[in-house]
Amino acid sequence: MRFGVFEETSAEISVLKSRFIGLLFPLKNRDEISKNLKECREKYSDARHITYAARFEGEEKASDDGEPSKTAGMPLLSLLRGKNLDQVLLVVVRYFGGTKLGAGRLMHTYLEAGKLTLQKAKIGQFVEGLSLSYQIPYSSYDSVQHIATKLGLTLEEVSFDVCNVSFLAQKETKMALRFKQMLLSLGYSPMKESSIITLEESYDQ
Repeated sequence: MRFGVFEETSAEISVLKSRFIGLLFPLKNRDEISKNLKECREKYSDARHITYAARFEGEEKASDDGEPSKTAGMPLLSLLRGKNLDQVLLVVVRYFGGTKLGAGRLMHTYLEAGKLTLQKAKIGQFVEGLSLSYQIPYSSYDSVQHIATKLGLTLEEVSFDVCNVSFLAQKETKMALRFKQMLLSLGYSPMKESSIITLEESYDQ
């Protein structure tokens, strides 16, 4: 199972006058890793270090950004792995407070900043689904809507014209296939069918 986050989240801790700001970003594509990092470097241009870890569909990246080796990036990456989080970028920005923490305490602090940020995040599970697009006579819309409601489906992107109703039905594969079979029994085949992956609110931290 893979899990992801719905929205950006932040948290902050201070240790010996050093500030550690955790930032968590959901990712729609790999390019958003560099995009978000660029924006962080611009926003926190006066910070001493901007460390991070990212995971996207099997690809992993991590950086200590000048901190002692394996005290920041890899610990943050271990947090993402531990929760099976994917399509996410976890950044921890450090403002140096003038006192060195030592490698052990430094790693612990980065972990704590990352953990606090993840604790505040809204996490969901990635679910494989099916997208079905139909065009049906207007007179059949109420019947189709009833079937969709019974299966827990939502008809999306609904549009009407004089004779037809066009809509998109999306849900986990099992329910979508049942919907497809029920509409076939009424004589309606999908105009378009494709696999999708959606993030569902079904994971309790």
